Amino acid sequence: MLKLFSALATALIFLASCNKQPQACISVTQTKIRPNDQITLNSCSEDAERFVWNLGDGTTKEGPSITHAYTSPGLYQVELKVLSKKDKKWDRATVLMNVSPPPVRYLNRITISSFNINNSSGQPWDVGAGPNPDIFVQFGVELGAIAQRTPIILDVALNTLPIFWDFSANPDKPILSDAMWKFDIRDSDSVLPQDMLSELMASFVFNPATTPPNGPNKIVLTQSNYQLELDFIEL
Repeated sequence: MLKLFSALATALIFLASCNKQPQACISVTQTKIRPNDQITLNSCSEDAERFVWNLGDGTTKEGPSITHAYTSPGLYQVELKVLSKKDKKWDRATVLMNVSPPPVRYLNRITISSFNINNSSGQPWDVGAGPNPDIFVQFGVELGAIAQRTPIILDVALNTLPIFWDFSANPDKPILSDAMWKFDIRDSDSVLPQDMLSELMASFVFNPATTPPNGPNKIVLTQSNYQLELDFIEL
């Protein structure tokens, strides 16, 4: 009888050891992210056999390590439910993910630091006493938007570079939206502010909201001998 009791006790202990209470734990490198950022969530749980994730946006996944991206800003509660063998026991852990909208880029300054002194025909841009180009920049969303124009800077010689247009004091700075934009460097053929007669010097098409900066709050664009710099602030 004693041997039987001892064997039964050993069996119970063995069964208990096979069904330990799992301890849920979540490991994530950051909880403040932007929409569409790919994040990795890892389980640091103990004694768990199955891992069920509820990402808080209607998505569920399974596994000890998962990746996910939130498409919309918001505060999302991530829940990890861990289960023992045969789902006999379980535990849960949660973490909040703060998905904030991306910052808005406002155009602060346009700078031209280099250009071709002659046009595509190899001739001076302006014929006459002032052979140097009278430069302005026309810019806006590539499709369907009315372009904005900078004032004209007359008779720009290479030794007068860089030239720039500053928007820092403008309370209505242009917003560099998440779209394809076009920035044209143009040579004016009239002294009139409403001049529509101009020659294209260089054109840049890109997305200023997502183009990686070349330095602190600066995008530098180059094409042939042309260099256009956009300084921006993010709010």
